[in-house]
Amino acid sequence: MSREEVLGLMGRLMLYAAIIALIALSVVAGANTVTVSAGSQWGITIDSPYPVVKMGSFAAARGELVLRPSAEMPEGICSVVIDGQTKFMSDLSMPEYILDTTKLEEGKHQLRIDCTDGQMLLASTGTIPLHIYNTTNQSLFKQSRTTGPAFFKVQRKIILREIVWFNAREADLEKHGFLRRGRVYITLTDLMRHIGGGIVWGPSRNYIEVHRNNMVVRIIPGSSRIYVDGNKQSLGRPAIRKESRTYVPVRPMCDLFGVHVDWNDLQNRALVSFSP
Repeated sequence: MSREEVLGLMGRLMLYAAIIALIALSVVAGANTVTVSAGSQWGITIDSPYPVVKMGSFAAARGELVLRPSAEMPEGICSVVIDGQTKFMSDLSMPEYILDTTKLEEGKHQLRIDCTDGQMLLASTGTIPLHIYNTTNQSLFKQSRTTGPAFFKVQRKIILREIVWFNAREADLEKHGFLRRGRVYITLTDLMRHIGGGIVWGPSRNYIEVHRNNMVVRIIPGSSRIYVDGNKQSLGRPAIRKESRTYVPVRPMCDLFGVHVDWNDLQNRALVSFSP
């Protein structure tokens, strides 16, 4: 091979390498779970049924997201702050907040999670840019896919109609219940409407009071901590704020009022029994 041919071959190889590098740089990382950091000890982990595109210290996403700190935060009150407004508060060290991005404007938003003790800031993820694209820039999410088909594994379960029944009758729920970490959740309104009792809420969104049989239970959305007639207790699982509704774990709430709950493995449903 002559010197000119060698130089020509080397030139073509360098060109091919440059093209491959450009392609690699143009494809951003996309997955259903990503952790984004602003340089703090704590980042923000984002879970979604759709691809979440991570681009350096910011992310692009769509649909419903589950946000949580990437590591346990100090003992205190954790707050999820979006565009300077506190959307969620919890005393859990690993709080989870469900964000419906369809209620946000398209484009860039500022996201952070703070942990405070009174007026003292204990920890913060720092501000992380979150770009929301529900109707625009859809090619960004298509580009983030890998060349091969994504692997998934789903266990098929039979859930017959509603997941909760009251006194052998299917519950009439305003919002469907769901299973989470081994507990059945339904809205607080649905639960009290079926077993009887009253709900007092507002003007503050920090807590909700439930009244039943001369008992007063104060529930704090985002926290497992409750107050029964002024005495601090725990539900074992946090109340969840989702789509302007407060969801509570059925069994721990019913136990407070002496209402019996069974679980039917065959039919995959909770059976609540009580005397009217």
